[in-house]
Amino acid sequence: MNIRSLVSSIAVLGILFQIPVAFAADAPSQDFFENAWQEAATSTNYSFSCTVSSSGPKIQSDASLTPEQKTVVDISLQTLKRYKSIVKGTFLNETKSLSTTQEKVNTLGILDLMAVGQLTMDQALQKIKKASKKTLQFILVGNQTYYKGGKTKWKTFESPEFAEQVFTGTNNDPVSAPLKKSSFVYKNGWKPGASNAAVYLGTLTAEETTTLLTPFMGEELAKTKTPLSVKLFITGDGHFKKYEVKSKTDVGALSFTVKETCTMNFGKAKIKAPAKATTVDATTGLNEIIELGQFL
Repeated sequence: MNIRSLVSSIAVLGILFQIPVAFAADAPSQDFFENAWQEAATSTNYSFSCTVSSSGPKIQSDASLTPEQKTVVDISLQTLKRYKSIVKGTFLNETKSLSTTQEKVNTLGILDLMAVGQLTMDQALQKIKKASKKTLQFILVGNQTYYKGGKTKWKTFESPEFAEQVFTGTNNDPVSAPLKKSSFVYKNGWKPGASNAAVYLGTLTAEETTTLLTPFMGEELAKTKTPLSVKLFITGDGHFKKYEVKSKTDVGALSFTVKETCTMNFGKAKIKAPAKATTVDATTGLNEIIELGQFL
């Protein structure tokens, strides 16, 4: 896990495509969509929360399996049922501050260890049953970095170089990044003067599709998948509210649905540094952040 991967977990979302968007005749004006997109793409004060999970795992009806393969599939089913990842983030340009909290029940990581022979099937099954939520929190305020894993106490270090790299990377990666702007068309929901959210249908970018699916099937197979469909909700007064992804996926003998929901708010971000934290040197702090990320 490098510095950039930590930053990408903070900024869930952005490439701004300057391509006209097609709209239905009874849709809001193009300006309605464009203004909402511009806010999401350029906001310097926002927060978000993204949850990734899977549902409905089952063996495909036409699958012919040996007893050993059946055991592996049964373990995989348990893995998919329990996997969950939540990333919450806040960005505040005015004070050069950002924060992220990553929570994960990483049963898919256990399956990876079994696949490379580091765990037997029995050991993997026991670990899956006992798997618990692991947490990593990260806060940057100016040149000061704060971090903690799980129930440990906060630690902090000062590094202008690290702070600048993280903050600049996040500032260049807005909350619209996973979405392919040119793919979106109005579906329904909007009424003039009403608070109803307008619903738009589109896709993730190819890169974001790979990122979302990789934990479930590996990067090589994920890269072969077409961009996943997205349902985007824009509030009646013209702000991104959330987007949802639901994609039925087949991997070998397994069939399941990958789900992601991301919510966002603009202009209300608040970040406060921990009142107490143990000071460490920058090298120690960076190494510990990397180690904590690897154990998520």
